[in-house]
Amino acid sequence: MKKQENPPQKGTKSAILLLYLLFQHSARQRKHSAWCRNHLPRRRKGKLVDNNSILTFHPDEIILREGEDSKDMFKILKGNAEVYLAHGTENETLLGLLGKGACFGEFGLLLHEKSPYTVIAYSDIIIYRVTEDKIDEFIRENHVNILQMMKSMASTMMLMQSHINQLSTELDEKNKVNKRIVGKNKEMLKRYIYNR
Repeated sequence: MKKQENPPQKGTKSAILLLYLLFQHSARQRKHSAWCRNHLPRRRKGKLVDNNSILTFHPDEIILREGEDSKDMFKILKGNAEVYLAHGTENETLLGLLGKGACFGEFGLLLHEKSPYTVIAYSDIIIYRVTEDKIDEFIRENHVNILQMMKSMASTMMLMQSHINQLSTELDEKNKVNKRIVGKNKEMLKRYIYNR
């Protein structure tokens, strides 16, 4: 006599599919966790930073606007960003391209000043946001970045001073031209009055 096989119970396929999906999700989570362990700053006891600190942007998206009140600083974990002065105006100036490990937004975080530049994603970019309440921890765990941040601030200030000097020179030249014009107009007015 032939042994009779038990037909699959109702819901067995669904259970197998559910287990498969859970396994896939678990594998993705492990892969994501491994990436996070290798790329994100850590807290004490090995806990990863909260996900609210990780931001992503696509090419041409504005991350930080010139003149914007932002009390956050950012560290690039992956990708590149462009830094501009006077973005979107006829005086737009590309200051540079930032890559992995670079920090920006330090003026807002450290000095509570408006951003002196605009930062735009050049490629898909992942950044870590450092808020005022996390700055002590960031400094302890990223001391190498602090020197880079100080150099970046100094470079930005020198560039801004250069722009101020250039504008001052242009204003002086225009004032000299205006003084000459005013002087000529006074002379013409005197001649007109004396010739009457």
